[in-house]
Amino acid sequence: MYTSGVSQVAAALLFSWPFLAFVSAGPFPRVLPPDSDLHLTIREDPSSKLPLGPSCTGDTARSLFCRAFVLTLENASPRAIRVSHPACNEPTIVVERKNPLASGGWWPISQNRFEQCKPLEWTNLRIAPGGRTEYATRLISERRSVDPLTPLAPGSYVLRATWELFGCTEATEGVDCLSPLEAAGACFECQEPGYAVSNEIAVESPPYQPPGPMKFTFDVTPTAGAVLNGASSFTTPGCPAAGGSSSADCILFHFVLRNKGAAVRVTSSCSSGAPCSFAGILPEYRSTGTEWKPVPVLHDQRRSGSGAAFMAVTPLLPGAVIEGDFTLRSLGRDATPLHLPGDYEVRFTCWPSACFASPDASFCLANPDKADPISSPEIPLRIP
Repeated sequence: MYTSGVSQVAAALLFSWPFLAFVSAGPFPRVLPPDSDLHLTIREDPSSKLPLGPSCTGDTARSLFCRAFVLTLENASPRAIRVSHPACNEPTIVVERKNPLASGGWWPISQNRFEQCKPLEWTNLRIAPGGRTEYATRLISERRSVDPLTPLAPGSYVLRATWELFGCTEATEGVDCLSPLEAAGACFECQEPGYAVSNEIAVESPPYQPPGPMKFTFDVTPTAGAVLNGASSFTTPGCPAAGGSSSADCILFHFVLRNKGAAVRVTSSCSSGAPCSFAGILPEYRSTGTEWKPVPVLHDQRRSGSGAAFMAVTPLLPGAVIEGDFTLRSLGRDATPLHLPGDYEVRFTCWPSACFASPDASFCLANPDKADPISSPEIPLRIP
């Protein structure tokens, strides 16, 4: 929220905001003063009246991510400047915490979300020589997001902010230099931006008391011969494309992980062509009168799910579920011990990788002390 006067200038541009940087044959020259003339300071504002959003209800309001900060931008150049951004978004401000292990020694923890503004309107903020403007925001809000994976453990942190600026310098005092750059067909964001880097401040992240242990249920249902139709992402050698096989290799298992406790965020490990595994799933089997044994690891690496690996995060509110499918092969397991005809039982145990989350499950508040395993009910299988 700006505390200086801002007028919004409507501009009927031909291109939406996320693509502006790619539609020009060449960049504009820099039209803002040097970064050394753009001074930025950041301070925490404990008495802020900015609204607390759905992420910050109850005790979560004490979280560092929910606290408010004020950024003051000073124009130390001899001429007035004008800066702009799409009116439906916050200015491009990134807040970082000092982290010696991160590239450059800083790790981003809060940044603005970018929406396609319809209709696209621009802010037009003029800052006189020696003038200042203030912008107040919380680290998380309707228009800002925070690091969704890394909770800020209790303790002290050092923060700074970087404000990316697009705009111009007035050649003639009081003459609007900004509107022509925002005119239809112009590539406003193709110019070389200015960057104002703030001072460093120390802040405290308070302790968080989880409402109780994480609680999940884990159910698995087999469907014989279902690895088959063209809609399936699984490729299992030897399984007929039309289905109908009762081989253990061709059984598609459907899982449901249900959150029976407070809001959490569950991290999944994924690869192209395979289901995401939200936890290391351990399959076990036994035949009548024998002990449980793990299904052995598949040594043939030509398994389902080859491809680039990536991480996915699923917000899971109380009562919500994660559903998916897998085969023994997609888990990297060799179903050979289940090839002999007979009656078997199988069960699956998982260790969800999850954190305690904000009320809307948008960010992590704390990691559990330990991850307790969850086992599915025992599943009877008959191999003819």
